Amino acid sequence: MFDQKYEMIADISANTRNFADDKKNIMELIEKSNAVIQMESSSMVSELRTLNLTIGVHPANFDVFIEELEGKISIIKMDIEKRDKTSEYKNLKAGKLSLEKTRDALIALKSRPGKIEEMVELEYKILEFEKQIKDYGVSLGEFDVENEFCTVQLKLYEEIDADAFLFFRKLLDSFLWAAGSYALIVLIIFLAGLGTLIILVVSEKVRKFYLDMVKNRKL
Repeated sequence: MFDQKYEMIADISANTRNFADDKKNIMELIEKSNAVIQMESSSMVSELRTLNLTIGVHPANFDVFIEELEGKISIIKMDIEKRDKTSEYKNLKAGKLSLEKTRDALIALKSRPGKIEEMVELEYKILEFEKQIKDYGVSLGEFDVENEFCTVQLKLYEEIDADAFLFFRKLLDSFLWAAGSYALIVLIIFLAGLGTLIILVVSEKVRKFYLDMVKNRKL
């Protein structure tokens, strides 16, 4: 009789505006739940951080872990899949048993008389089956370890604070408007001054021209 073997995988994506605090809360929850970090990586795109975690959680703690995680971070997507791996486990057990029976039959042949070449070849076959049995044993051991835990694949994305972004956007727009207005006023003053200067120069030239005409007439 085989125990049911299954694998539970939760694929979770979350956004955060307080990356450091949320990461700390996640790590504290992992420690509290006696979970295991199987993989951890981080990256940064446009100065926004991303955290990727693969967490091994004991089946008895899985539901509570997910529930507490929902209360600590802002989850935007969560998919939970349960995979029945009992058949795979049975096949491994059956394969190992079949190899053991064949090995035992070959070992029994060693007690019978035969040529040295045949005995050497028989010994090599026994060693080959021993290796295959060992490989199956390793696979079964890894399988059992993997199925002692459920897996949580968590992606935490840092996002821009929308309110702060709008505030700075308005501040920037106000600055640009003020700078544009100031530049326009300066330009108007400059043009007005330039126009006044031109008028004064032209007026002075006209005055001199008029005085020269009057002087020439008197002569």
